[in-house]
Amino acid sequence: MVLAAITTVVTTLATSTSQHIVHAIAPNTARDAKGPPLKVISTLVERHGAYQAETWVLPNESPFDPATLAQLNRWRANQNGGFANLERWMQQHGGVDPDLTGIKLIVAGNRDSPVRIVGMRPVAVCRAPLTGTLLYSPPAGDESTTLVYFNLDRPDVQARTFNDGSVGGPYFDQKTISLKFGEQWVFEVLAGTATRYCEFRLQLTIIEGAKTVTQTVGNGGAGAPFRVSALVNGPNGHPYSAYRNAYLGGVAISPPGDYRRIDPASYADPPLIGYPIAEP
Repeated sequence: MVLAAITTVVTTLATSTSQHIVHAIAPNTARDAKGPPLKVISTLVERHGAYQAETWVLPNESPFDPATLAQLNRWRANQNGGFANLERWMQQHGGVDPDLTGIKLIVAGNRDSPVRIVGMRPVAVCRAPLTGTLLYSPPAGDESTTLVYFNLDRPDVQARTFNDGSVGGPYFDQKTISLKFGEQWVFEVLAGTATRYCEFRLQLTIIEGAKTVTQTVGNGGAGAPFRVSALVNGPNGHPYSAYRNAYLGGVAISPPGDYRRIDPASYADPPLIGYPIAEP
């Protein structure tokens, strides 16, 4: 079953401890009146077990050799460095999160006077989803967190609240974030697409004194785009047939466990299911 035809970016304030200004994550000692109004402390692409689990899409069309597949399964089983090495390998080899990608963004005030964050929106370039190699191990649980949600299919993207898979009212109409010099704020971001492959950056709207400015944030110091690709269901009861190669693991394979290669042209069970988002 394909997700509803939406492209989304979702943002959350990390936890109850990040519902307020967060101090002392990293020192911010150099004032730069000519630099941007916010200092980007860090951007980290992170995965959420309830959304991506152990699923990736890769652009390459060649199958894994036996040694590579064995190493990926050892990491998946938390051996030889565990899941962190699996994530690192995927990022280094073009692996993209399915449907939703998670980002932790930490910013700090970079002016002597407070600056206010009054908005955020994604700046995205999208095309057809990736259909090279699929590693599919879907989530077995769920998460409940209040998020901020963006629908990129709408011409005027507006931040809205998002909780338990449902979209609520406007977010920044009710809240702005004021940061003095060195004060920090943690954003958890989920960015998603149900129909495309998207590369995007986040653009923050900031009030600095009497003027309103924007600041765009990418992935890491070089400002590379964040990436996400929709899962693609094949026709005629063969959900994996859109992919050149497919590997199923976890609860998607019987017995549950390691990634195992299947024939995407003929394999029919289980169906390829993404993370559903209900939108009014």
